[in-house]
Amino acid sequence: MKPQIHTMAEVLAFPNQPWKVEKTLPSQGIAVIYGPENFNKTQFAVYLGLAISTGSDWFDKKTNKTDVMYCALNGLVNCQEAILNWNKTHEELPSSINFCADFLNLSDFVDRNRNSLYYDLLERVTDNSVLIIDDLFKVAPFIDNTKSSGMSNIIQALNQFVIKKNCLVVLLHDALNSGDHGLKGHSSLSFRADSIIKIKVNSKNQQITWELEKSRDS
Repeated sequence: MKPQIHTMAEVLAFPNQPWKVEKTLPSQGIAVIYGPENFNKTQFAVYLGLAISTGSDWFDKKTNKTDVMYCALNGLVNCQEAILNWNKTHEELPSSINFCADFLNLSDFVDRNRNSLYYDLLERVTDNSVLIIDDLFKVAPFIDNTKSSGMSNIIQALNQFVIKKNCLVVLLHDALNSGDHGLKGHSSLSFRADSIIKIKVNSKNQQITWELEKSRDS
């Protein structure tokens, strides 16, 4: 295979990256949001879903309004709290975000279990939407994500939504140790992800900040 060589004029004429969240999350692909294991990442992710489903700014970042499916494998109570907090400062509660608390198991893709929630969800997720999965350990409890083969199966299962629905999959995950040493599990997830957002919590005042660790052009 010959390499693609681009002239400077071609590079300058290259179309801008389409975003779900301006210069943060692409319109399609796999993104990872991770932070300390004991930190409630659900509220952070629900706010993201609410912002995208209403076209509202997310941390001063513009969003492109679209449908959102939130897989709440850690339960709906945390989601409820996040929605109520959101509603205190936003008049609009969107109808374009839906929540699923049933057991989504990525092993059903590996086992080709067609009569499973995985394949049903693959049909129900709308085109060009956002699928938020909360979180990796709950969605793949029987897959060893510390091994290359296991993480490869997880990535392939997530990528089916990207391929078939042109959507963005946002996966919640835990950090190693105190949160300063990257993602838990095999490093292939970091390599494959199109965007990675790291959540940081100040141990003194519990202030939450985040940074974009990775953003790859499509």
